[in-house]
Amino acid sequence: MPSQTYRAGATLAHLAHSVAIADGTITEDEERLLVSHVETATGMDAPERTRLSAHLRWLSEAKPGLAGLRKRLQEVPEEERRAIANFLVGVAGADGRIAPGEVATLRKLYPMLGLDDGEVYGHIHALTATGASTGATSDDLPTVLTGTGARGGFRIPAEPSHQAVTLDMSEVRARL
Repeated sequence: MPSQTYRAGATLAHLAHSVAIADGTITEDEERLLVSHVETATGMDAPERTRLSAHLRWLSEAKPGLAGLRKRLQEVPEEERRAIANFLVGVAGADGRIAPGEVATLRKLYPMLGLDDGEVYGHIHALTATGASTGATSDDLPTVLTGTGARGGFRIPAEPSHQAVTLDMSEVRARL
């Protein structure tokens, strides 16, 4: 029978995988963060870590829904649920950007964690302001991706037109 630590790790892996895949693909950075979590999971012996790693591979193949997770999460103390929420935001931002699908998934998961879904934006802001999990700093410029037009996003505004301004110096002298 799996230990309580393994069950908690599997639940967290399920949540994290749901966030990572929300934009349609799991990037190498997101995968690396998930694998790192499995490898460093405290309280698990080597067979449980191996089992959790296999569980992550299964999640990638099966793509299960979120049914049944709410009940498991209700047993988790609030402080740990908040830590889980922060970890999930870190997973979403592991690749240096947080896609709209990832935000939508986080907004579904927060109520399951007993948190207000409006807190998602504050946690995302905190992540991007500190550069946590992404290795970025607050001084880094935002990532610009090549657009295909197929997905949502933000249009870069056109350069403002610069009209030449000429001053009539005789008028300026008269005013002075």
